[in-house]
Amino acid sequence: SIVAMGLTNQRETFVAWNKKTRKALYPAIVWSDVRTRTFCRNHKAKEEMIRKLTGLTIDPYFSASKIAWLFANVPSILDSYNKDILAIGTTDSWCMANLLEDASYYTDYTNASRTLLFNIHKKKWDSSLFDTFSIPDGIMSEVKPSQHFYGNIKKEFVGRSIPLMAVVGDQQASLTAAGMKQGTTKITFGTGTFLMQALGKNAIFVPNFFTTLTPSKSGVQFALEAKIAESGSKISALLHDDRRRREYYKKLIAKIHRVISDLPLVPTELVLDGGATQDTMLIEMVKKMIGIPVRTHSQFDGTALGVAQLTKHSYESFFGFSA
Repeated sequence: SIVAMGLTNQRETFVAWNKKTRKALYPAIVWSDVRTRTFCRNHKAKEEMIRKLTGLTIDPYFSASKIAWLFANVPSILDSYNKDILAIGTTDSWCMANLLEDASYYTDYTNASRTLLFNIHKKKWDSSLFDTFSIPDGIMSEVKPSQHFYGNIKKEFVGRSIPLMAVVGDQQASLTAAGMKQGTTKITFGTGTFLMQALGKNAIFVPNFFTTLTPSKSGVQFALEAKIAESGSKISALLHDDRRRREYYKKLIAKIHRVISDLPLVPTELVLDGGATQDTMLIEMVKKMIGIPVRTHSQFDGTALGVAQLTKHSYESFFGFSA
């Protein structure tokens, strides 16, 4: 009954690998890695220019500074580049290189928009950004829309070859599940607590928010995002202590409330997802403390739901019949 597959992933996490063998050249460097804090501080003078192009601040959170670190500190990376066997991509690209029959790999607009190397207005890699971070131009994956036929998954994974029809970053997948209309606002309580709001066709730059790309019915639109806290492990540790968990939720929701007050579009509802939304205490406290109507999904994993919706729509559009 499986006719197509979609892929969603941690966005800023990336892998460097050998294009011929598809073997990783170094452990994946994850989004939460902060080894480049000093590098980013030393480049703050360029932040205004970079923010105008990418919608992002100079921060270790994003991929570019860590890719620069890789070239400067791991000799095999530069050696592989000089031999033209180096591939670097966010984890969606790495997965594709290993999943697809022809070993091809790409990325989508949402993942590219989180690297600090992608011009979100022109929808393409920007050579000036590669120069800024002293990264060779042309090493990143080709960029496609989130809804796209990326290739066929190898037969060994599900018993027969099936098409990969959607690729999207995890938070944008979650926003897709919440809705694609301008003003749609969602909060994910997962490993971290994230807020996103769909903006439509026009980019808006707001202090304390990232401006990024997210899918729309016509292809791609802009969105605002705020990373509020790394909350998942803290919530897990408090699951059997109602009093302390309530206290933690109170502080977390107060932060969320302040972020919501800075949004350019006043939300008419908040869509909540993520593992912590299985806790009714959290849902009730959000309703009470923020005072905006709340909606949840029938199952908590909005990320999986969103990429499933994109996969279904992409498959039906490409092949011309219902999935």
